[in-house]
Amino acid sequence: MAAGKSAALALALALAACSSRVAPQAGSSGGGAATTPGQSPVDPIAALRPFEEEVRRGLDLARPPSAETGLGADPWAVRRVAGGFVGILRGRAALVLLDDALKEIARIPAPRSPTGLAVTPAGEVIVVGELSPAVARFSVRERTLVPLGETRVAGVHGLRDVTVAPSGAVWVADDRGRIHRAPGGPSAFVGHGVAQIVATARHVVADAVTDHEIVVLPADATKAPEARIRHDGPFWGFDARETPKGLVVVAGGVENHPLDRREGFFGYVDSFVYAYRVEGGRASPIGAVNVSELGVVTPKAIAIEAISGDRIDALVTGYGGATAVRLSIGDPVRSAPITLVPGVRALEVGSKAIVMASPLLDAWVRVDEGRATVVPVRDGAAARDVRSRLGEALFFTSLMAPKNTSAGAHSRFTCETCHFEGYVDGRTHHTGREDIHATTKPLVGLVGNRPHFSRALDPDLATVSHAEFRVAGAGNPDDPFFDVDPREHPWLAHLGVEGPLSALDLRRALLRFLADFSHRPNPASIGRATFTPEERDGAAIFERRCASCHAALLSTDDPSTLIAPDRWESMILSEAAPIVWGSAGYRKTGVEPYVHPEGARTPSLRRLYKKHPYFTNGSARSIDDVLDGVRLDGDRFFHQRAPDGATGVGVDQKRALRAFLELL
Repeated sequence: MAAGKSAALALALALAACSSRVAPQAGSSGGGAATTPGQSPVDPIAALRPFEEEVRRGLDLARPPSAETGLGADPWAVRRVAGGFVGILRGRAALVLLDDALKEIARIPAPRSPTGLAVTPAGEVIVVGELSPAVARFSVRERTLVPLGETRVAGVHGLRDVTVAPSGAVWVADDRGRIHRAPGGPSAFVGHGVAQIVATARHVVADAVTDHEIVVLPADATKAPEARIRHDGPFWGFDARETPKGLVVVAGGVENHPLDRREGFFGYVDSFVYAYRVEGGRASPIGAVNVSELGVVTPKAIAIEAISGDRIDALVTGYGGATAVRLSIGDPVRSAPITLVPGVRALEVGSKAIVMASPLLDAWVRVDEGRATVVPVRDGAAARDVRSRLGEALFFTSLMAPKNTSAGAHSRFTCETCHFEGYVDGRTHHTGREDIHATTKPLVGLVGNRPHFSRALDPDLATVSHAEFRVAGAGNPDDPFFDVDPREHPWLAHLGVEGPLSALDLRRALLRFLADFSHRPNPASIGRATFTPEERDGAAIFERRCASCHAALLSTDDPSTLIAPDRWESMILSEAAPIVWGSAGYRKTGVEPYVHPEGARTPSLRRLYKKHPYFTNGSARSIDDVLDGVRLDGDRFFHQRAPDGATGVGVDQKRALRAFLELL
């Protein structure tokens, strides 16, 4: 795409391979000697390492911090009800009632880690959570919330989202890619990484993030999808509305173009808003707008406000920046920016104001007559370390590279562009080296998983934290070793930042957050104390065949943290389930091309269900694909390209291994 990337582009639906981030070699400062203004040159990594050791001394790797509650209240979604609003707090397992000024007036327990909120035409509130199979129902009575009971979706561990059709039909999405009519109705597999569903009068629409698809199903969802809108990379959020000419979908996602590293920076990863019309079983593009050019990065919360013919008016907010925009998609495209705050992942448009949820700021946001008012969630919980909150902002916003542009192949982006909610984007990127491709790896749970990255083997988070600034800002002329003046980013005050931030302050903050950014519990193991016989068989097979590479370590660079097999059951079924299931060195198991002459680093299997696709080259689309390819040649293990005569594993063994892997 040429310089200035047009604000209205034809949508390319073809697929292409993309590239992955490459960290510098261990010990590299990632760009030469760094200096702070007015000071002598420093070695940033050497300066960061004592801080990392201090952080690590304060951690118990057998009980690492959980992102379920440790990252704040996490306001996740908000909906209008009579007399105010209801919202869910993902980090507090709570449903709250808010007045029009967003003051909390009632709170009630909700399913664990709530991520789905809907209101029925009759005013009933429905909540689901990613750590529970329950569909909980509530009513609003004056200034109170009243529980009405719950139903459970059979065979499901956790639920990601809920939506209600105009008819009152309730649909939920589970944590393994299926949608279900609740209670007890039909279900269908939609795709990997379903993060959002919307029901209209005639359709159920789902965002399969790591499959890079918006999937449009008929209203009963028992038939084949009516259309699949597929891109090269993920969609992060969408809205859908029926019209006489078919269903209109407006979605935010990464630029529909392979990531390009040939010029030494992350090219073609801007944020876009795409509009489609679905009619007669086909999805036809209406237009595309590069919203990174407008200051809107990682758009997750989108609301269609009006449709007139082929012109669509939509409100678009960015999780990764402090700007929202009102778009009028048509010929020509028109836009009106709104000064906001970053971290918005859900919104509700009212007649007088727009109300939003910002997990990043742990706050509700009200926009009235163009002015944003931030209302923090106050619940008496212990305050988070300001450095960790700042580090979260560096990860999820463009603050790590504030001078990036969208000119030509250049892009304004955040870590989340390739690591949705800290995990993966489902892409297999070209690395920029020969014909080597690699999947993205989760950036959650790094503290026990040293060294870092499949090829670079960065020895510690100090190296990673410094290198990230160089990688994020590569391609712009500014020194990545920069200071931040909070007056230029006034929203930082909502994180507790009170004064200027040096380049080392920023790196310490990112390091602190990465140390805190651990996994949530695995919903498949919650409330359990023992393996099933099949899981126990799987553990025994894993011990014999897999654990030499995917070792039962709490810290992959420390052999003394190895957990004996007789403790696996209690550790796996604990809330933290802290075993990393990885190792520190390179291995060759036939997964080619190798990212390094000696192979690739053995990846962690912790929370394997959150990752897709599998293998460094992305060739396995499911855990079943992984197990189908296993070959054994004496004591040698191969995932792919096994020698003639190597044998596979039996059906019962694969079933047992899969049951065990689902628990990790």
